Amino acid sequence: MKTIRMNLAFPMAFLLASPALVALGADLPFHGCMLGNETSTISGSHISAEGSGTGTATHLGQFQVTWQSASDNLVGHTAYEFTAPNGDKLTAETDGQADVSQYP
Repeated sequence: MKTIRMNLAFPMAFLLASPALVALGADLPFHGCMLGNETSTISGSHISAEGSGTGTATHLGQFQVTWQSASDNLVGHTAYEFTAPNGDKLTAETDGQADVSQYP
């Protein structure tokens, strides 16, 4: 088992869909940037990670964020929880698959 700690800084963009917006056929863009720290643990083909950070985004202003990720064989899932200064929370989930074909 190997543990990796890293600092992260990246822009982010999601489309939010509330039930009211879905009924209207509208998506709500969510843009921002964040800085955070992540600790990853690698065991065979399984990678798990936990992280936290802060940032600024549309519809939230300043926020705190935590996330948990897990992947097996280059297919992964991440769950995020954003918390606004007034305590409002926004959750998001992403799924993805790595393409390592560019790395011979």
